Amino acid sequence: MNPPSYIQESETAWNTTTTPKDTASFNVLTGDILVAFAVMADENGAVLGAPVGLNESAGAVTFAQQQLSAPASNCPVGIWTATVDVDKSMQVRFSRSGANPKNFGGNVLTWRDSEGIGATSTTNASGAPTLNLTTAGDHSAAVVICGDWAAVAGAETWRENAGTATPASYLNGDGLTYAVHGAYHADAGLAGLDALGLTAPTGETYNIAAVEVKGASGIAPGGISVAVSM
Repeated sequence: MNPPSYIQESETAWNTTTTPKDTASFNVLTGDILVAFAVMADENGAVLGAPVGLNESAGAVTFAQQQLSAPASNCPVGIWTATVDVDKSMQVRFSRSGANPKNFGGNVLTWRDSEGIGATSTTNASGAPTLNLTTAGDHSAAVVICGDWAAVAGAETWRENAGTATPASYLNGDGLTYAVHGAYHADAGLAGLDALGLTAPTGETYNIAAVEVKGASGIAPGGISVAVSM
């Protein structure tokens, strides 16, 4: 298997209560995998809505819920995925419901040369955020999103059991509202269990979720077919 190709991200603001929020336009190709994630400051009667594709020239992507968790005293987090139907330019809209406005935001990552979504996982606890994800395929990517209700300030240090972590979203904690930590591992190595998350900042009251984006056999990065010896 070859790892999927990371293409781009398109992100909203994280420090406002405005709903809905739309990403900037971005270009996608047929078969691309979209991984969208969202975080809200706390649950308190509010609910994260499923992302929606906007301004699509033909057809419409439908985001499937992979993980959506809102335990008491933790920030709700959600991960959704979609497969692009045709080449297009599009946006993604994130929303929340509820009478009590809370800061929230979202980001959507585009992956190419992938055979689809594999394992997903979520948990919540206090301390340094950690989450076990058992990938189903070799050389998959892993997307991780963490919301910290304690809003602990500090620079991120990502765990790298699944290979190098590339930050994708970051809102530093202010001790009052929430903090956001998002990243991806472009190549998680051989299939199996990996401990994902952060070693710093610690002391968080966190909700964390992750999803596996599978690689593809016979596809080199950039979409060039290669021969596979049997």
